[in-house]
Amino acid sequence: VYYFKGSLVAATVNGQPISRFAIIQELEKRQGKTALDSLVTETLILQETAKQKVAVPQSDIDTELASFEGKLKESGQDLNAFLASSGWTKEDLTKQIKIQKLVEKVLGDKITVTDEEINKYTEENKDLFAEGIKDEDKKTQAGEALRQQKLGEEFQKWLADLQAKAKIDYFISY
Repeated sequence: VYYFKGSLVAATVNGQPISRFAIIQELEKRQGKTALDSLVTETLILQETAKQKVAVPQSDIDTELASFEGKLKESGQDLNAFLASSGWTKEDLTKQIKIQKLVEKVLGDKITVTDEEINKYTEENKDLFAEGIKDEDKKTQAGEALRQQKLGEEFQKWLADLQAKAKIDYFISY
């Protein structure tokens, strides 16, 4: 019993045990709906991309992970420290990158950003760009920001369509 105590009791306070079951109940009360919705969304994405035979090479995921780690280093952060503070593992981050890349492959062709939109964005958002940044770099950043914005909008429509077509049975109500 002593060896397996951590599987039943999470902590004791002045000798009074707090069970793992109590923790799970509390977590479900606080974040159950969010967690379940997130898992449903992830499952829908993975099912749909598998049905469409969309895949992401591991090299693309590794490249994105390295890029993310590089950006963290530029801002003086370490990937492992970032993950620890976020409560994530490297596997969690890798999974999220994979899902993002799958969505980009499915929806990427539906998104176009025009030069006119980029020029308008840079004009309206001058204060977002660092001083002394080259015009070409501003346009690149603006184009990427607009692309991400449009991708997000297209994703919401796509996800709503997937949810409408899916048969989702909830057995727990939060």
